[in-house]
Amino acid sequence: MKRKFLSALILILPAFYSNAITYTYGNLDSKNKTCTLLSWGGNQPTSGKLTLKETYEKDGITYKVTNIAPHALDNLTEVTEITIPANITKIGDTNEYYLASCYNFFNCPKLKKFIVASGNTVFSATEAGILVKKGGNFIVRVPSAIELKSGSALSLSKSIMDICPDAFSGNTTITTITLSPNMFALANNAGFNYMPNLSSFKEGENAKGYSVSNGILYNEEKTKILSYPPKRSGGSFAIPQGVTEIGDNAFANTHNLYSLDFGSVDKIESKAFYNCGLTKIELPSRNILIEEGAFSNCLRLTSLVLPYSINLPKNFARDSKQLSSVTALGTTKFGNCAFKGCSKLKSFNFRPDMTFDGDSIFAGCGFNEVKFGAGTVPYDGIDTGYAMFAGCNELVKIDMSGLIVNNTSNPLSIRTMFTTDCPNLKTVILPRFTSFWSAMVPDYPNFGINSSIETLVIGAFSIGNNTGHAFVYDSGNHTINVYVKTTDAVSQSWPLNQMFLSSDNAYLRPIIYCESYSMINNKGTDKYQYIVPGAHYYIPGGTRENYIDVIDHNCALFEMFSIVSWKENDKFIVGVNSELGTRVKFLRLMINNEFAGEPDANGIIRTNFNISDVNEYVLEYEVDGIEMKTKYPKPLSSSVNAVNTESDVTVREGRCIWNIPADYNIMDLSGKVLESGRDTEVSLDKYANGIYMIQISFDNDKVYVKKVIR
Repeated sequence: MKRKFLSALILILPAFYSNAITYTYGNLDSKNKTCTLLSWGGNQPTSGKLTLKETYEKDGITYKVTNIAPHALDNLTEVTEITIPANITKIGDTNEYYLASCYNFFNCPKLKKFIVASGNTVFSATEAGILVKKGGNFIVRVPSAIELKSGSALSLSKSIMDICPDAFSGNTTITTITLSPNMFALANNAGFNYMPNLSSFKEGENAKGYSVSNGILYNEEKTKILSYPPKRSGGSFAIPQGVTEIGDNAFANTHNLYSLDFGSVDKIESKAFYNCGLTKIELPSRNILIEEGAFSNCLRLTSLVLPYSINLPKNFARDSKQLSSVTALGTTKFGNCAFKGCSKLKSFNFRPDMTFDGDSIFAGCGFNEVKFGAGTVPYDGIDTGYAMFAGCNELVKIDMSGLIVNNTSNPLSIRTMFTTDCPNLKTVILPRFTSFWSAMVPDYPNFGINSSIETLVIGAFSIGNNTGHAFVYDSGNHTINVYVKTTDAVSQSWPLNQMFLSSDNAYLRPIIYCESYSMINNKGTDKYQYIVPGAHYYIPGGTRENYIDVIDHNCALFEMFSIVSWKENDKFIVGVNSELGTRVKFLRLMINNEFAGEPDANGIIRTNFNISDVNEYVLEYEVDGIEMKTKYPKPLSSSVNAVNTESDVTVREGRCIWNIPADYNIMDLSGKVLESGRDTEVSLDKYANGIYMIQISFDNDKVYVKKVIR
């Protein structure tokens, strides 16, 4: 019977121990035989009482556990009591020399007390179970569920001189704190604003180093608010005159506070209003210093007004989920993730004098369309930073066409992953010069991998290196329409061959619309840099010979329209005709930077400029609603160079008539010969309505060209 009992016990013990709490150790120092507790695992003790181990054995060496790493003892949700061994000399960053954050015991909602083993030279515990430095002068950690003889009011002993930064964080049982009169000048929030039930402070008799007014904790001089209790009643608050600073976390988690008058404040420290209840914030119109995360996670904040000139820090209003209106009155500099996760932020007055060099500034926002205000880019340029609009799921269009770039050394710079993970982004319109900063590997393209962009309007541009790309595709079928606007660009670099990269698992067909009369290469650049093998190219009328190289790279080449010029009574006349139907709309002709005329119903532009005064002319038009313009030299490169208006050739009712038999060619406006023959007249009855040119060659070597409208 005894053997059976022992056998059963042997079977039970391994199962029991396998469900016990376990620990992970590191920083093994074989010389001093010490180590650090890194984390815990397994099951928490059913009794709720946890005694940490003093030693750890490995490879025959017994190590003393002297340190507890930051966050090694978080999330002990069932533990009510923790015993700290005698060997422990450091918890988080708190040790025998420094009173810093202990970075432990977060999310331990049932923890009632600490016990410190006798013989510990650094830490001890009070009768109430508060973890303190040896001697009891400095509070290290207050249990979340501490049980006080006085109920919910805590009066700190006169021996207390200072408090660790997160000492009170997570406590739910204390509503009122009477501070020790002998505390040093409080330099931190001590976790007071992470006590959901704290409603007021009380000042110790003859206190120095701090002050309390109306239950609010200030520094000694009352120039800085240290803690506005999270559960203090009252929906509004005016910061008293003379207060110039708001301390770290000072208004964090103040869910009862809806409005605030900033008074004379000129400094707001880190996470000062984290998770507060403010619904509208209008920052003072003066220089004000704001530190990291000051207004982050404000779950009721809907409206924010920024002053004329301000530097927004990292995580400024991050994850403020209800923020829908931001008014920036002027120059603004953005830190990393300033508005990241503000999913209801749908509009923002983007200005050319703003500095967007932080990472992920507007990542995860709710924009449908982003439009930058018109203006010249500063001499130092604009840098969008990494992943500026990453994860903006509702974003459909970005329009930066109003930005004017005069300095190619510091232009608008689009950084990597600018619009990654924007599944509905269809249109991006960039200014006439842009720089793309590309990663050295294809995993970080400017517009993400497998971008959904269908329309890209771009001017001249540069790409930072030869291995990065703006678009990378590794799966799926993709067609992107690229409208290259370079006529007035400050540079003529457009290396389209570096813009796209696709793998064998992806199909990509760029359709590229060029407005330039010819591809003008930058200094020493590859003359084929504008060619994307396999792309379709649409070019201005009369420029086919200037783009003929694309055919050698398996590209299709089309002219978007036909164009021809001639003179009538020494006046300069231009005729145009769309090859793309209604997709092309002709707007106007400009000569010597002056308006010269618009096309009539037949595509004829009659100018008042003498042909001798025309050195070059600019045709402005729209393709798919996108304005483009082509600057033509004189004469136009076409098979039709002039029109003779001699009286022995007449035109009437779609017919051209002359006196004696002669050779003729019927041509369209691009110079293409449609019909040839010999006769004394020709009729255009069989042709579609439009403008045609009739070339008549007489036997006496006289050649006449007539324009005929069908």
